[in-house]
Amino acid sequence: MRRTSWAVPAAFLLALAAATGCGKSGTKDLLTLQILGASPADGATNVSVTTTTITVFADRELDSSTISGASVYVNEGGTGGLVQGTVAYSSASKAIVWTLTQTDLNPFFSGQAVLNFETRYTITVTTALRSKQQHPLGKTFQSSFTTLPFQFSVVAIGSDPVPGTTTALVDPFRREVNGKVYETTLQFAVDVPLDPATVTASGNVIVTQGGSQVPGTVRFDAASNTILWTPQGSANPNPAFPGEPLLLTGTSYVCTLTTGLRATSSTAIPATSTAVAFTTLGVAIRSPQATTGVADLLLNEVLANPGTLTANGDSNGDGTIAESQDEFVEIVNVSSDYLNLNGLKIRDYQANTFFEFTLATGDRHRALLAPGKAVIVYGGASSSPSAARLVVGHSKVFWHLTRDTSSGSATFNNTSTDRVEVVSNGGTTTYMVGDWTVPPPDGSSYTRNPDVTGALTDHATVTPGVNFTPGTKVGGQVFP
Repeated sequence: MRRTSWAVPAAFLLALAAATGCGKSGTKDLLTLQILGASPADGATNVSVTTTTITVFADRELDSSTISGASVYVNEGGTGGLVQGTVAYSSASKAIVWTLTQTDLNPFFSGQAVLNFETRYTITVTTALRSKQQHPLGKTFQSSFTTLPFQFSVVAIGSDPVPGTTTALVDPFRREVNGKVYETTLQFAVDVPLDPATVTASGNVIVTQGGSQVPGTVRFDAASNTILWTPQGSANPNPAFPGEPLLLTGTSYVCTLTTGLRATSSTAIPATSTAVAFTTLGVAIRSPQATTGVADLLLNEVLANPGTLTANGDSNGDGTIAESQDEFVEIVNVSSDYLNLNGLKIRDYQANTFFEFTLATGDRHRALLAPGKAVIVYGGASSSPSAARLVVGHSKVFWHLTRDTSSGSATFNNTSTDRVEVVSNGGTTTYMVGDWTVPPPDGSSYTRNPDVTGALTDHATVTPGVNFTPGTKVGGQVFP
């Protein structure tokens, strides 16, 4: 019998060898679906708890009908309970994307889809998965990663001074935190909820200078996770203001949040404490220069005529328009030093006193004006100004003022020219003069435009619809 020889294509032989497991090591199995890897990668550590997606990559297009919560799922702790999530498929990248939906994994982020701290998570893809050509997955695929340990950090947003700054202010001032007004020197926002009792407990929040602890008072706004600290006036080492709660100028400090702090679930802070370093502004504290030299104080804005027929006149935000209550002046420190305003007074052209900076010990720091900042003085208020008027960057705000006008009426003239002066209490030395030669507009302030360097101008003509901006620049920006 004759034998017949058949020529077999090499490509067919290679495919047959791959299908039967024969051939050289590493030859791709063309008939078996392969998973190439996952992200986060298998074995990854310190993965952020805010990671909400896990992606699995295949070597070919998949049959989307075989992708479900039964064929692709995630366990907590490797073999623990299932973690709730959804699965989706991207044909363009041949990838399965699992997305976290469970909102009770992390006790520190109530109601949020956040992974737990220091926990191993495993994604599993079963052999129920098929390729678009119905090639099966050869064996179950698993990939695991571990999230980072519990920790917290001070965040720049909501903190003042910003960690690492070299221009921190030495004096406490009013700040608005979560709708509340605090007078404090340091304000640090943290990124996890803390147990309030451990924040205010002795020794858990400490400020040091040169290795020595600075006595201070700690408060905590739990709703915003904000730590507030103010030095004790009785322990103040600043010779310029004895008895006042001030830090030293040009000095480095460290605020340490120790391991004694606890999170809201009583979890301890990691062994390494969090330290925030900052340095105060290194300038002198002195009295203003008299106008016989280069003046240090400048009238930047004045509302001389609040008006009674327009709602725009309620400058202090107390809900009532009153000539004697809503007048205000805004004075800027244009020097490069801190200026001590104690012992000075503000008056008009006829020497009627608008306000006297005569403050008791413990309050005298409020009349300390940092370089480039403003002091706003209202004619009075039946109650304190609104938070929007009380808190204006690093500027200082005064109200409920002592006046020497015999009739108790407003200080400044509404129908003629007038001026604002800053003088010594005895009136013998003048530190600032700001005047206007045209009767003031009704319900609108005179403001410099641009701020500090420009001439006094009707505010309503500069920014239509905005009649005054006490404590901020003409465009609403805070003084730097």
